[in-house]
Amino acid sequence: MEYRQRENLSGPPVSGRILGTKPMKFEDYKIILYRQDDGSGWVAEIPAIPSCYALMETREAALTELANVFEMISETYREKGIPVPADTTEIINA
Repeated sequence: MEYRQRENLSGPPVSGRILGTKPMKFEDYKIILYRQDDGSGWVAEIPAIPSCYALMETREAALTELANVFEMISETYREKGIPVPADTTEIINA
């Protein structure tokens, strides 16, 4: 599979993009937000991306920190030349 990072696809292949697709953004993912069992804070996580979570005292702080964590993880994926995983999370009510 060929990867490219920039919108101009005429140049040589570079890391971070699957040819013909847009890079995934924070807003493209489903986020799970829940309170810790012991009441110590809130967890925000993106299940589609391993280790992409934040534990903070408030919901707002957890979501803000999750955005920061997502950016750090995305940068690591770009540096390695692989795309960030697509969101395959499904929300169902059991």
